[in-house]
Amino acid sequence: MADKLKKLTKSQSIYCANRAGGEMTKIDCYLEAYPRCGSKDSARSSYQDLEKQPHIKAEIARLQRNTETATTLSRQEKREFLARVARVNPIAIDPDDAGDTNADLIESVTRRYNGEGDHISTTFRVPSKLAAVEIDNKMAGHNEPDEVNLKHGGGVMLVPTGGSSLNDWEKDAVRQQEALKGHKKADSE
Repeated sequence: MADKLKKLTKSQSIYCANRAGGEMTKIDCYLEAYPRCGSKDSARSSYQDLEKQPHIKAEIARLQRNTETATTLSRQEKREFLARVARVNPIAIDPDDAGDTNADLIESVTRRYNGEGDHISTTFRVPSKLAAVEIDNKMAGHNEPDEVNLKHGGGVMLVPTGGSSLNDWEKDAVRQQEALKGHKKADSE
């Protein structure tokens, strides 16, 4: 427990931050945090020793959790985005207006020009409203049936295996059904 509360040195903090970022190799993280280390071979054994320390492991994990929280969308954020996609009027979006609050919904923009370089038209693509509704339905559990009825009023149909003709097969099926009905009566008495 004392190791978790151990204060990090400036170099250890730099190493942990670089490691949590995930953009550098462990050796490069170490060399940036400890520039006097010198060689990559020396850094290799040193970072391995450093990462064995519980307070270093704990700090890297803490920073990774914070980074993940900051860089991933929450369920609510995803559903809010899907709602915006479903509700937006594409005609009202202006792809040339940086202040348009729905411009971030544009997936791609194509501008056409004539031979003299004059702008002829602009077309853009936004996400599918139907796909957004479908994804939101799945996230909200709206695709589940309102009621699942496992009761049925019919009986059990046995499939006879014997008989060489359709007539024999039908007779065998009737006998099996009668026998089954007889068991049901005996059970209810």
